[in-house]
Amino acid sequence: MIKANRLLAFVLPTVLVAASAVPATADSTSVSNPPSTYVNANFGPPNPLFNFYRSRTTLDFDSATADVFARRSASEVRLSVSANADPYENSAAYSAYDIGRVNAGPGSLTSVTVQPESLFLSGTAHWAMNLWFDADQNGEYFVWQQNSPDHLLTLGGDQYSIGPCKSNPIQPPCAAQGDGTITIGPNTPLFIIPGCPGNTTTLAIINAGGCASIPANTPVAMWVGIDIANGTVGSGRAEIGTRGCRSSHGEGDAEGSDGHQHHAKFGGSDCDNSNSSVEDVDNNGHDFQSTSVEASTFSEDATGETVTMVGAGLDNGIPVAFTLVVIDVGVLGPSVYTLALSDGRTFVGTFITGDIALE
Repeated sequence: MIKANRLLAFVLPTVLVAASAVPATADSTSVSNPPSTYVNANFGPPNPLFNFYRSRTTLDFDSATADVFARRSASEVRLSVSANADPYENSAAYSAYDIGRVNAGPGSLTSVTVQPESLFLSGTAHWAMNLWFDADQNGEYFVWQQNSPDHLLTLGGDQYSIGPCKSNPIQPPCAAQGDGTITIGPNTPLFIIPGCPGNTTTLAIINAGGCASIPANTPVAMWVGIDIANGTVGSGRAEIGTRGCRSSHGEGDAEGSDGHQHHAKFGGSDCDNSNSSVEDVDNNGHDFQSTSVEASTFSEDATGETVTMVGAGLDNGIPVAFTLVVIDVGVLGPSVYTLALSDGRTFVGTFITGDIALE
């Protein structure tokens, strides 16, 4: 039965993996595609009690009947797992620590979402999400044998819950795979938490203090991944964008298309632009200051990384709309700087001094 397999997968934590390419939101009560802390895997016989592992970089296991791979970077997680009647549970996943707190009043975590950039499932492989609770509030989730890789020894004083799952073909209780987006919201059923009514609960109940085993202000981690039950046949792979919120900042001198030297300063975030700003002053008497930034967006290609900021401001006191584009080409050359104003003034140039960072 899948629910029993999923329990084994996480109590012997092997449950599922997830991924996405959407930055984490600035609001700590709602989190999307949180940055990874570890990759995780279930593979092989218990070691000594659990066959659950974690690594800051890569996990890679294989046998005659199973193959598990998980790798993380600052911006992405890649997962793959396959099994052909392997006697043990197999999974590949990632975990994100300290994504919020529960039973913490108005700031309590209420929603977690992961959307993979790509997801493939076949056979009995399923995609799922769990939450872990640092109930003893010692700064660690469960107890691990520090090694290369670490392996789980015991749950310690902490708790976990099994959330929703998806599969292809549908295997109840899992829903259809769809695009792979998976969410634990305020009223999503969560299973196997001792100390909660009937060993089932929701974030709404936890945040109302309804689970005696989860005290006030308990930190939360998310685990999401692909799991294959022991003795079954299946495979799955996923790519998940996990960069989280991106930010940019820079200040320096630029010269270029208009024959004047400009001193530019900017800072922006794709999660919260309340403190974002753009300034540009040249040596010909032009002074632009932003008054609001509507959006900061980031992109990457073979030539470098780009931030585009749009909003409103004052050009020598006259209200204008603006678009700022900065391209960081790394070792290929100086960063490219373009400022276009709705009054017709445009500057295209390169930074000759200063510091630019797209993070």
